[in-house]
Amino acid sequence: MDLNCGNEYGGHGTPLADSYDAGNITDSQIKQSAARVMQSLMLSGGMDGDGWQDQPYANIPATALGAPEHGAEALRAARQGIVMLDRGTTSSGNLLLPLDANRALRIVIIGPYAGLQMEMMGDYAGWACFNNTYDCIPSINGSIAKLSKLVNGSTPVMQ
Repeated sequence: MDLNCGNEYGGHGTPLADSYDAGNITDSQIKQSAARVMQSLMLSGGMDGDGWQDQPYANIPATALGAPEHGAEALRAARQGIVMLDRGTTSSGNLLLPLDANRALRIVIIGPYAGLQMEMMGDYAGWACFNNTYDCIPSINGSIAKLSKLVNGSTPVMQ
């Protein structure tokens, strides 16, 4: 209950208010949670200065959002975070990874996230794209389709 990026705390008819009214959350729990949130704000400098205008992150202009250098830094960080546990080998002894773009491959992506875009952003994220959609975040299937099209000119069938 400490953090929320939605409207769950907004009054009657919200999950927190309903839980409080039902006796599932106590005054003590709410006060403890509020104290932790306030402590976090203070420790992170959120209450320094005369107001939000003094906070360094409050002065970042909207034009800086989605800047190419920020995307490049995010890509660099993502690449550094990739871990391959086992590259494996084929029956002929060839490494499975990296994939050989010159070989015909069939890749199957199975699971609830295969075709989803918004969920690829993780939790507590706002709009990722400037048109208030998630169109700039490809699904796993969409990424494979794009890669396949780049490699051999054909678009695979995705279900």
